[in-house]
Amino acid sequence: MRDTIANRPRGGTPRLPASCLVALTLLIAGCSVPELESPTTRQPVEPTPTEASPDAITAIAEQLRADGDLAAAAAAYTQLAERATDIAEQQHFQLTAAELRVDEQAYDDARAVLANVLEPLASEDLAHRRAVLDARLLLVAGDADAALRALPAEERVLAPDALLRFHGVRADAAKAANQPGNALASLINLDILEGGANRDARNLEIWDLLAELDTLTLTGLLNAYTEDLPRGWLQLALDIDAVRERGADLNSTVAAWKTRYPGHPADALLVAYDDTETPLFAGAPSTSIRIGQVNRVALLLPFTERLQSFSGAIRDGAITALLESDTPVSLAVYDVGDAASGSLGAYQRAVVDGADLVVGPLRRNAALALATSANLQVPVLSLNYLNDGNAVDNLIQFGLSPEDEARNAADFIIGNGLYNAAIIHPATDAGTRSASAFSDRLAAWGGQVLATTELPSDATDFRRELSTLLLTDQSLARRRSLEAALGTKLTFETTPRQDIEALFIPVSPALGRLLKPQLDFHGAERIPTVSTSLVYAGRPRAETDRDLNQVFFNDIPWLLNGEAGEQVARQTAKALGVDDGPLARFFALGHDAMTLALNLPALSTGSVSALGGETGTLTLVDGRVRRQMPFAQFNRGLPRRVEFTYPGEPVPAVPEDSFGAGDLFDSQPIDPRTETAPALD
Repeated sequence: MRDTIANRPRGGTPRLPASCLVALTLLIAGCSVPELESPTTRQPVEPTPTEASPDAITAIAEQLRADGDLAAAAAAYTQLAERATDIAEQQHFQLTAAELRVDEQAYDDARAVLANVLEPLASEDLAHRRAVLDARLLLVAGDADAALRALPAEERVLAPDALLRFHGVRADAAKAANQPGNALASLINLDILEGGANRDARNLEIWDLLAELDTLTLTGLLNAYTEDLPRGWLQLALDIDAVRERGADLNSTVAAWKTRYPGHPADALLVAYDDTETPLFAGAPSTSIRIGQVNRVALLLPFTERLQSFSGAIRDGAITALLESDTPVSLAVYDVGDAASGSLGAYQRAVVDGADLVVGPLRRNAALALATSANLQVPVLSLNYLNDGNAVDNLIQFGLSPEDEARNAADFIIGNGLYNAAIIHPATDAGTRSASAFSDRLAAWGGQVLATTELPSDATDFRRELSTLLLTDQSLARRRSLEAALGTKLTFETTPRQDIEALFIPVSPALGRLLKPQLDFHGAERIPTVSTSLVYAGRPRAETDRDLNQVFFNDIPWLLNGEAGEQVARQTAKALGVDDGPLARFFALGHDAMTLALNLPALSTGSVSALGGETGTLTLVDGRVRRQMPFAQFNRGLPRRVEFTYPGEPVPAVPEDSFGAGDLFDSQPIDPRTETAPALD
């Protein structure tokens, strides 16, 4: 599904006058849910006269379905149901209309159609179709277990079309209910029923499923199956884990698998890389980007219930940036759904529709699915990053990367003359990735991480972790030894180890408010402490964030520049309620994505070296957009912008012993909304 918005050329300044704000806001508000528009051009169908024969109406309905006008096709089948005199025929037409409503994701309309279906159903086949529809609607409502219970027994569903719908629902429900075996079986059956017509997409769905499973689960499923199709998939997943985790030889592993499972559908994931390097590992190391004049941009986003608000903010930011520009570029928005493979179909539709550049998708697994599926004939600006080191022809990677922010934090520490750091991070994937990126960047500068500790996810008291990291347990032991020797209690200040010059803590606001006071208690209040944007909720809350005082962090200019920047963009964001808080970062991401899209030809040729964006200073290096963000410090619970000049790229460095923060502690606190210093709650 897609929404199409055309930007007409305008003369004069590229900024919109303030009088356009209301119109701009209404335009965005009207685009909250993309609507289906057929990617093919067809002649309009004349209204069906009531005296038309059922066969004529059926022919029109099927033509509408073929053209992608599912709503009109459903209406035609509803008319057929109203005119039918045979109960079985009436129920068939009603169920067909409901199926079409489900296909266009008009679930309330589907429920309304089903409410008019008389019970009992006239045949077992009709009853099975109704059960599959009920299961899909239960799944949409969030009850995957009930959806699975509602499905009929597989062996009793005989019609091919009904089987396709059955396995489509069971695959999605089984994934949601954490039943990977049933999900795998249904995905394999879908590929068989489709005759391999959607094999690339199905393969990626299967690989997405298996990539989430641990070795124990994969082994258990492998032992449960006897058929070669599922066993081949499961064995390949285990073999890939052996290559990744234990360093098994890739070439011999793939060759042995192919010998064991000749002609397996998963071959398609390996063929493109000549059996030596596959999309299951790392992309081909290429930075070839072919970008010409951009006239039509496609935006691929997931408008699922869980991600709709974030996707909406990105879309609104992109539309705002486009309307601010003085370019005749049009924008089409496509819903990719929840499955990673949905990005493939959306990309192909966008190419057919004439897109010069595709922006998105948002989720990492969807970006990976698109990057590894086939040759990208139209350039893609993804809104997430593949694994470090991956580069794909015609793919430019951009997003709100925690690794970028961690590397910025390392630059900040080095830029202030510090080389010896310790890391405290949550026991999460993002925390581990941030810690690794920070450590690598610090090492590239000649610095070193002296100690690292993980914070348990279910703990609030970190005495054990902090005393071990800071060696305050040794200080306490010395005090007790002296007290025993002298026979008296001593007034003793806890002293942390002296070789740590800075602390890196990529933590959430809630965790930061627990951690910083405990660091101070352990004597670390004078050690410069640096975090990322994760520590700031995006809204000034003086009372709540007082426990974060003295913590430095980086964040997007949009949140740290107050009212500076594009006035129309900020006013539009305020009108939409996304000028601050978590959604502000996604509005800014969409704004910068469109700004990049309009400037990629200049960036890719080097005629423009950097863009000052709302998410940071943006540069394009080897197919990846890098962000450099400003820094702030909490003071009296409010973020205070601090002056900092990035040191450039790493060169061999000589560690220094003294803290070189300079004027960092002398800057004045600001309210990021107004650049003044009112006391805000």
